[in-house]
Amino acid sequence: MIESYNTEMSIWCDKPKKKPSIYLAVVGVSEYLEQAYNLGYASKDAEDFKSMILKHCSTSFGEIKVHCITDKQATLDNVRKLKNFYEGADVDDVAMLFYAGHGVLDSDMNYYLATHDMDFSAPAVRGWSYDEFEDILDGIRPMAKYCFIDACHSGKIIKEEFEEDNTRMVESGTVKFRGSGTSMSITEQAKAINEAIQSLFTDFTKGNGSTVLSSSNGMEVAIEDDQVANGLFTYAIKRGVENHMADMDHDGIIYMSELAEYVSNSVSELSGGVQTPGMRVENKYIKHKLFK
Repeated sequence: MIESYNTEMSIWCDKPKKKPSIYLAVVGVSEYLEQAYNLGYASKDAEDFKSMILKHCSTSFGEIKVHCITDKQATLDNVRKLKNFYEGADVDDVAMLFYAGHGVLDSDMNYYLATHDMDFSAPAVRGWSYDEFEDILDGIRPMAKYCFIDACHSGKIIKEEFEEDNTRMVESGTVKFRGSGTSMSITEQAKAINEAIQSLFTDFTKGNGSTVLSSSNGMEVAIEDDQVANGLFTYAIKRGVENHMADMDHDGIIYMSELAEYVSNSVSELSGGVQTPGMRVENKYIKHKLFK
């Protein structure tokens, strides 16, 4: 057998390294056609989240492309078009989707994020269904996909499904909130609903690779507070990033896992244990340096 001489070969690429871009869609709904359900800060949450990304991701990423839909523009027809926004994203880019507003269950345990034009008595009428929300980031090119949900589902839970203990004022630090939804014991029927919701969140991505950070657990509400002028979830994200309090290992970089840990602890403390955010689904194979 004859063996040829070894030779060396050098291969190099002189193409400049391109920073990944961020494609961020934010939806915040404070104003509804059914004005009784209006919120104080959901649309501001969306605007604040957008501003935070623009300010604190500029050094780690290239372009930051933003599509913002709030209040009267947040109709079912408009949110359904968000899929088109991500069409220009490449495989190394980062896709983010943020929602703030009401989260609602119908009588069949189907979960909806409330649009401006949703019928609260029948969420399937003009409501943004859980499956449609999930589908926004399914099948797009980016490997790194992050969802943030600042919403509860208490809007459609009827009184018969709970045993309300009392109405009380709870004070925890600078946060005060009242009664309904803050002091309730859960019946067997409500426990079944809780399990259904947990199942929904557990199966959220169905293999689409998203990491999902949501604002509350089980039957918990998502609280907004006048003193911080935000939902507690969004406020904790902002504080964790802007003050670098979410940099748990103090290395100058905030990863999604660190942000989730900080937000969960912070909101639980601010709400007196009433609201506990959590990482519903985590793609452990994608680890981006989100904030510096």
